[in-house]
Amino acid sequence: MASYKVVVLQQNKRRDNSMPVCIRVTHKRISFFIKTPYFVFAKQLDKDGNIKDSFLRPKINLLDNAVISTLTELGLAVNKFTAKELKIFIEDKLNGDAPSKIHLDFFEFAEQYIERMKADGRDSARNYTATINNLMKFLGRGTNLDFNAITANFCYQYHQWMIAQKLGIRGQELYFGSIRKLLNAAIAKYNDYDKDITPITVDPFRRFKIPKTPNTSNAEHRALLAKTIRKIFAYQPSPKSQREILAKDIFMLSFCLCGMNAIDLYTCTSLKNNVLIYNRSKTKDRRADQAEMRITIPQEVRHIVSKYKGEKGLVFSFAQCYSTSNCFNAALSKGLKAICKKLDIDKFSFYSARHSWATIAINDLQLPSANVDECLAHVPVRKMLHKYVKRDWSRIDVTNRTVLDYIFKNANQNE
Repeated sequence: MASYKVVVLQQNKRRDNSMPVCIRVTHKRISFFIKTPYFVFAKQLDKDGNIKDSFLRPKINLLDNAVISTLTELGLAVNKFTAKELKIFIEDKLNGDAPSKIHLDFFEFAEQYIERMKADGRDSARNYTATINNLMKFLGRGTNLDFNAITANFCYQYHQWMIAQKLGIRGQELYFGSIRKLLNAAIAKYNDYDKDITPITVDPFRRFKIPKTPNTSNAEHRALLAKTIRKIFAYQPSPKSQREILAKDIFMLSFCLCGMNAIDLYTCTSLKNNVLIYNRSKTKDRRADQAEMRITIPQEVRHIVSKYKGEKGLVFSFAQCYSTSNCFNAALSKGLKAICKKLDIDKFSFYSARHSWATIAINDLQLPSANVDECLAHVPVRKMLHKYVKRDWSRIDVTNRTVLDYIFKNANQNE
C-alpha cells in the first residue's frame, strides 16, 4: 500500500532562503514528490522540521486530506498502479482532472508483457515482438502510444498502411490479434469498474473487424504421406552435419511422441519410468486440465532420449546448447531444410511431424478422432466428464503404438 507525508525540502532552498513544500508518496518502494504552491522559511518550522505556521498549516492540511481521500478511494486498486502512474493519478485528482486522464503507454506495457511471456517459455512471444516492431514502423521509432489513442479510426489507418506495404492477410490478422490481446490484458490490469477507475476507455474492435485468413487447413500443406515419413526416418545424415543429425533425430522424436512441439521438448522437466510428463505450452493455461500430457517413450526413440539427456532438472539438453527455444527452432528449421533438399521432398517443417501423425492416424488407420484428439492434447470434448473421470493415459500409448507399428513395421512395403 502507498504511504505519504508532507515534507519540506530544506536542501532545495531558493535565493530568498524559502523552501518548497511537497507531498512525498512512497509506493512499491519508490518515492516521488508532488509539488504544492507553498514555500516556507526556517522560522515557520519547528525543531523537527514540521510546519508550525498557523496561517499555512490549514492550507497544507487541505492538501493532506485530499491525498488521504484519493488513496482511500483507490483502496486495494492502488496496487494496479506503478509509482509513476500513481503520481499522475494523484496530481490529476488534486488539479480537478478526471482519473481517466492517466496516460498508459502501449509500448511500455507491451515490453513488460513480452518479457513475462519469454520468462514463461512461451514461443508466441516472438509474434508480439513482430507486432510491436511493425507498429513502431507505422508510427515512427521512439513514438509513445497512449492506449486511448488506439481507436477504431486508428486501426483503419493502420490497416490501410499495412495494405500499402503489401502485408498479407495472415500478417494483418496476426498483428491486430496481438494488439487486441495486449489491450485486453491492460484493461484487466488497470481498469477497476467497481471503483470507477477506467484509465483505458477505448474499445476499437467493436467497430473495426480484424481481417481473417481463409479457413483452409494447415494440414494440407504440412502433413506428409507415410512413405515420406519413412523416407525421412531412413535418411542417414553425414557425420559432419550436426545440424542435419539434430533435425532428423528431433523430428523423429517428435513424431514418435504424437507430434510433441519443439518448445515442449526444450522445456520438459519430468521423465519417470520412461513416461514423459509435460503441459503443452501452447494451451497450458486452459482450465480443464492445463493441457497435461503423459506418454511412454517408444522403444524406437529411446536411444535419442539418451543421446540428448539433459541436466539441471531438464529431460533434454537443448537448453544447454541453445539460449532460447527460438534459437532451437531455428536450428531445427535449417537442418530440416537441408534434408528436404537432399531427399527431394517438396517442403516440410518441424510442425509436419504433428500434422503427419494426426493425418496418418485418421486417414490411413481410421482411428477414432476422440483418441487422436487426446494424443494431441486437445481440449476434451466432454469437459464435465473429464473433470470427474480419472484419466486413463494408456489410451494414448495404445493409439500411438498403432501409428508407429504402421510406420516402422511397414517400412519396406510399396505404396
